[in-house]
Amino acid sequence: MLLLAINSFPDFLAGRHLVLSCGFAFCAVSFAFPPFVPASRLRCLCFWTMTICVLLYCQAGEVSWRTEVRAGMPLPRITAVEGMLCADSSISGKGNQVYNVVLDRCRGKDGSFASCRGTSLAVGRELPSHLSGVRLMLHGTFATGDDIHPGELFLVEDVRELPALGHLDTAGNLLRRIRRSCIGWIAGRLGLGGKEYGQLDQRNSSYHARLLAMMLLLGRCDDPAFPLKELSLTSGCAHVLALSGMHLQFFAGTVSWIGCRLLGRRRGRLFAVLPVLVFLFLAGPRPSLIRSAFMFFCTVLPLAVGREGPSAATAYTIAFLLQLFLFPHTVATAGCLFSYAALGGLLLVGGTFGTLYSRFMPRRAGNAWGTAFAAVLWSAPCSLLVFGYWSPVGLALSPVVGALIGLFMASSVLLLCTGCGTALGAVAVERCAVRLYRCLEMLLRWGSDVGGHTQKYSGAEGLSFYAFLLLTGSLAILYAGRVLRRRSIRRHELELCIRFPGGDHRVVE
Repeated sequence: MLLLAINSFPDFLAGRHLVLSCGFAFCAVSFAFPPFVPASRLRCLCFWTMTICVLLYCQAGEVSWRTEVRAGMPLPRITAVEGMLCADSSISGKGNQVYNVVLDRCRGKDGSFASCRGTSLAVGRELPSHLSGVRLMLHGTFATGDDIHPGELFLVEDVRELPALGHLDTAGNLLRRIRRSCIGWIAGRLGLGGKEYGQLDQRNSSYHARLLAMMLLLGRCDDPAFPLKELSLTSGCAHVLALSGMHLQFFAGTVSWIGCRLLGRRRGRLFAVLPVLVFLFLAGPRPSLIRSAFMFFCTVLPLAVGREGPSAATAYTIAFLLQLFLFPHTVATAGCLFSYAALGGLLLVGGTFGTLYSRFMPRRAGNAWGTAFAAVLWSAPCSLLVFGYWSPVGLALSPVVGALIGLFMASSVLLLCTGCGTALGAVAVERCAVRLYRCLEMLLRWGSDVGGHTQKYSGAEGLSFYAFLLLTGSLAILYAGRVLRRRSIRRHELELCIRFPGGDHRVVE
């Protein structure tokens, strides 16, 4: 609910959070210390509960205040802005370069400078890509329109990277050079850099399979005409292809499984911390990866002192609080909203759906299908909020596409290990990756065709249909669970055996 408030009502939180939080704190103190509540423990519980709520509300207002664009001059007069890139630049489906910039200074038409704060999306065509952490000067203007919030979108005409200042920026430049070299090496191993890249036919399935491998391993795709981008959006499976916590859990789970076989359970799980950090360093500070990394560390690091980690729900709460206070710029994003909504649905009803599906299919397949179904169902309101519509065909397609994505990630790792060559192993791995890619493309194309011919629900109609579907599904699950329990009781009643306790049956005369 707090994430929905940050992403839906940023102006309300940013403009009134101080006054409302002070009034809320006064009400909390008045409620926690009334004369008619003699129990001290109850007073303490009420006080700390209200205090935590006030702190969370203040932090939500701080996040909204930081992300809202405020400048020392009118926005129409601004011709250039300066700031730090808080995420790697990406290429949209139309070939535009997209930057997410934390602003700190702006320049007007007369050449004067003024302070500027907030976070803005900057979009420009055929611009160079940059890694997160660099300081940029963007020349252009802010977009205006009835459906665009002031300062939300900056139209870039030219971009220039500013030099580093200080020891921290110099160290950051060194890390970025290392990261860029590693990304270039991975692209070369996948055949997407240098001479091999020019020799590949961009209409060939092998080229697209290597692009998908690069997207799943690092979340990068430099080809705006990549066919799976548009197909995943229209089929309701965009969350499966986007770099998320599922990909980090794949690497962490694989390394943990290997480490547990070689080093034991505790040391093997602790050994997975290093590969996770390397993956975060290469993929960049994405909201879903930050959430997944915090949850992984919460469950693994207590093993270093000989204790078990917290439950999944507790780790989910701790990860949200850490991300809210340590990475506030990543909270007010659609990716963060989708990530927490999908995982929240998985934790709430994923087990129930998995138990239900396990009645009709193998247990592992039923659990996987149930968790994927719950995650997609709970992220539907976010899709209505961000994209304006929701296609229900993704409910049936996402579990199958998610399983194929897991297999393709395994083949991507093998493709990275074997490289681009003519050896027998490299050719076999490449053929396997191409076949998996064709299966994914066929499924997504079918989902896109079905989603295009079916009704896309948006607005109040979409929310009403979603509520109806959720209520109907919940009632169906409750009815199915009651029927299954009744059948189980009847089966056990037929197999009931009556046993009499043994005793001394001698007759006393």
